[in-house]
Amino acid sequence: MNTYRCDRRCLQLILAIHLLVALGIGVGLGLGSLWVGVLCGLLASLVALFTWFIRRTWRFTLTDSVVRTEKNFTKDIDLTTPIANIQGVSAYEGIFEALIGVGTVEISTASSNGDHMTVRWPFLARHREIAEILKSKMSAARHRT
Repeated sequence: MNTYRCDRRCLQLILAIHLLVALGIGVGLGLGSLWVGVLCGLLASLVALFTWFIRRTWRFTLTDSVVRTEKNFTKDIDLTTPIANIQGVSAYEGIFEALIGVGTVEISTASSNGDHMTVRWPFLARHREIAEILKSKMSAARHRT
């Protein structure tokens, strides 16, 4: 069983950028009214901190038979998908992610009743390696059936 989490270094950088934007909003709006600037800056900072905290709780688990995506902050998002239902896996990174050496693994699934779902595992440090591990597990699962 392999467990992965969002890269903490990436999350810290995203938090710093969000807080700088919040500071900019606060200063920009503060030029007209100090209290409006302070309130907007604080609100934007709270949103940034909340987002950072939630992403720190995400956990992605890969076993020989299932892929599990847990977003533990709320305890109500826990997706478990059999590897046999996975139709495709891709690894990619946006410009920001490429600059800091992380990326996203995207998993496409299908079920017997026609439901399709795409699960994204963002901000992973070894995203291409993780995608290859998942592809090899998919191949092994198909050979067993």
